[in-house]
Amino acid sequence: TGRLAASQIPSVMALDSMYFINAGTISTTTAFVIKRIFGEIVRIDKISARTASGTCDVTIQVNGIDVAGFSAVATSSSPVEQNLANSITVDAQTGGASKTIGINVTSVSSAVGLEIVLAVTKVAV
Repeated sequence: TGRLAASQIPSVMALDSMYFINAGTISTTTAFVIKRIFGEIVRIDKISARTASGTCDVTIQVNGIDVAGFSAVATSSSPVEQNLANSITVDAQTGGASKTIGINVTSVSSAVGLEIVLAVTKVAV
């Protein structure tokens, strides 16, 4: 029939990066949406964070809510690039509802030029 058996389909469909930059000054706690996904399941595995100057803490959010168990990343002009202790799976396939992936910026001290990259694995499309 030309179809692959389920056991032959790879568990990882694709690797991707979600990129966010705010070139301006962030002066107070602020939430940002990086991407809205629909019809797919992604797993967030890594984060890279930095500012041009100043400092802040960054947490990952799904649908505007901080992800439970994810510790804030202390962000400054020295890049922080780390694997997540526990990958975050975001399911925008089951139930047919889209989901937003974003960040919450807190403990802000003159943060300018915030740049975030989330390394994600597309688990299902």
